[in-house]
Amino acid sequence: MDTLPDDVARVVEELLGPREIGALGCAGKRWRPSEKIWERVAKRDPLTHCTVVPCVWSLWCEALSRMETLDADRVIDSTLSEGDGMEEYMRLVLQIWRGDKLLATKHLEFEPDTCHYGDGTDAWDNVSAICAGTDHLHVGNDVTPCMHCREMAARPGETVSDSLGVRIGLDAESLRFRVVALPCEIPPQNAFAPTIVFSIDVPKEIHGSFVNKCQGLVADILSDSFLREPEDSSEWGLTLHHEDLVFYPLDQAWLMSSPLDEDQVGLTSSPLSSRPSIVVRIVRDAAGAAVDLVIEEFNWEDRSPRFAQIRMNFL
Repeated sequence: MDTLPDDVARVVEELLGPREIGALGCAGKRWRPSEKIWERVAKRDPLTHCTVVPCVWSLWCEALSRMETLDADRVIDSTLSEGDGMEEYMRLVLQIWRGDKLLATKHLEFEPDTCHYGDGTDAWDNVSAICAGTDHLHVGNDVTPCMHCREMAARPGETVSDSLGVRIGLDAESLRFRVVALPCEIPPQNAFAPTIVFSIDVPKEIHGSFVNKCQGLVADILSDSFLREPEDSSEWGLTLHHEDLVFYPLDQAWLMSSPLDEDQVGLTSSPLSSRPSIVVRIVRDAAGAAVDLVIEEFNWEDRSPRFAQIRMNFL
């Protein structure tokens, strides 16, 4: 192995993951990975393309390989005081899996103080949001139909502007949704590891039931409160929006999962008191039959001070 030509060694390295490369490096000097090798490994991961890597590549690869939920018991670093802007220090992304296949990695926007529940004099009256895609859930009931709904009606079956555009199909496989916080322009001495802020696995039976309901008549969808009325992170709901817009049933998946289940990472570690709301569009053919399901929008609202309480796992 130690006598293989360099071009062959590069091919071997490209076929291995970070753990395998680390193990191989212990077998002989010839295979001890350099920072250049770790850089190539890191750049295979879609999360690396969404961040500003604030440390050496080997540390970053190690952090990616042991991705963790945020540590609620960790002592907050004194240089990151309460209220230091999360939009300044972190970048949030949404990852969606179907089974073991990663469907998408999407950037999320942080919108501070999007609305007020009280008179605005108390910070806890303010509501902030982490969101991406269309803005059905940011449009009040007095604006109907919203811009995106008009677009859907005018061009049925076509792509809607600003949509997340993640196609999940009509297969009854399980799905996973995960929100990850990544470093963004943070000083190297405060570098934090990629941290799972929220993660939930939707069991096959819940996803299969959802797919079946979406293939029913429009009237069946409109009368289903689980699919149309406000979810945990939606003030307005979808009752006055296009009839082919539905909520993905994260609330049902949450209620059926156990907070003590080690496989359900993220359920007990997030400082946010709410769960995200995800809007799905039913795509139909000319005959009205459902042919695909597309995730249009992600919205996660909570009281503004709770977002300032999110603290990451440091490297």
